[in-house]
Amino acid sequence: MKVKLSDNAATKALVERLKEGTITYNAHDFGGFEKVGALGFSLPSNDTYITTEHFQTYKQGTLHMVKSLDLVDMRQMAPECLPLIFNKAKE
Repeated sequence: MKVKLSDNAATKALVERLKEGTITYNAHDFGGFEKVGALGFSLPSNDTYITTEHFQTYKQGTLHMVKSLDLVDMRQMAPECLPLIFNKAKE
């Protein structure tokens, strides 16, 4: 798989982490069209994209598609609970 890395703090931190060795994580199906999983470590956040005109236009054009949105801080959860949560989301 080829990827194009963005130039930001999160990418740089991920590259530094990869220099230490392979990163393995368990990915779970989510919503029938996504794979999600916890890396087991945090990366710096980079929110500059969400302030761009392109993103704001996209956001306004898709708002009608969102019925509800619950954001959960995954860093605060015990990793052993993640499979239970993602299995629950499938039901």
